[in-house]
Amino acid sequence: MPIASRRGLDERATLLPPEIASLLDDRFVRSCDLLEEYVLRLAIGIARETGIEEAMAGGGPVSEIVARAELDPEPATVPVGWILGMLAERGLRPPLPDWDPREIEAEQEAHDPRCLPSYRIAALAARHYPLVLRGEETGERALFAADHMEAWAAYFSNDNPAYNISNRIAAIPAARALLERPGAVLELGGGLGSGKGDTRLAPASRAPGLPPNRRVPQ
Repeated sequence: MPIASRRGLDERATLLPPEIASLLDDRFVRSCDLLEEYVLRLAIGIARETGIEEAMAGGGPVSEIVARAELDPEPATVPVGWILGMLAERGLRPPLPDWDPREIEAEQEAHDPRCLPSYRIAALAARHYPLVLRGEETGERALFAADHMEAWAAYFSNDNPAYNISNRIAAIPAARALLERPGAVLELGGGLGSGKGDTRLAPASRAPGLPPNRRVPQ
């Protein structure tokens, strides 16, 4: 089903330039909706496991909920605020529903399995959230340990539509600029270098006497 605005209309063609609207097709939008639901269900599990659900019953600001859940305020305040905001947006309050994230992952696999690397990263974060919120582990260590690099490589891939959309949109103005003034592309801070893989950038960036696009190792 096409995406609908709050007015009940599919307004992609009205609100977005044609070259961007064409990228946000119904298949991509459905994947975004599924991923959002998956993250919500993971957040419910985190709230239950960390004591946030029980602490919510007393109401109050984020700082009080963090304190009642006996979490470390330094790392926990911002993410707990995010979790509470997500739950409030859906009108969820204790007792929270028992919704299985794996159901949504199965829907995504049937719909478009190319997006599953995004689910792997979300699940990785969810597994470590309790330790991070209690101050027992840093977020950097939790997400970027050496044994997680394979998951990140799959996520930061142009084969993953949920990530690749950023490269595809960024390539539009970049390619336009290169057509007006051809030159070599130097990608700084480009992570795994997937941005330079867009075919729209290659021809325009190879002016006579200049090397092709290349990535400088980080």
